[in-house]
Amino acid sequence: VVDSPRPISLDWNSGVPLKSPTSRKRKMPNCSRKPVDRGFSNVSEGGGANVFMVREGVLTTPPVTADILEGVTRESILTLAKELGIPTEERVIDRTELYVADEVFFCGTGAQVAPCVEIDRRPVGDGAIGPIAKRIGDLYFAIARGDDKSHAEWRTAVYR
Repeated sequence: VVDSPRPISLDWNSGVPLKSPTSRKRKMPNCSRKPVDRGFSNVSEGGGANVFMVREGVLTTPPVTADILEGVTRESILTLAKELGIPTEERVIDRTELYVADEVFFCGTGAQVAPCVEIDRRPVGDGAIGPIAKRIGDLYFAIARGDDKSHAEWRTAVYR
């Protein structure tokens, strides 16, 4: 578990993993994920991670019918958002909505909760980690570390 998320930036057109030999790392040093659009203008997920956006206080993620991976972390984030009183919806997200979103973040086993502060060199919201992503991320990490005792069923003790 990473203690604090590192904000990421996206370049819709590159999105090549940084470890790839064809990576544009020198040109886009913070580009580490690309939303997947499945050939339409709708966003389904990021490479190996589910995508969430916040607009006008509502947390939105594509539905499972949008050709996404039904991630355990995605379900955990939806549960935490509801417990925090954050309105949620599962619906199709158009690519252009990400440009005007207040917040965007990814979640998954590897990504955990990874706020996105830039898409195609355009800032998301004010260009910083948003308050909803921070609240959800802080709670998620506290639960994962065992600092918050809720959702003990999400953790498995590892002994040496």
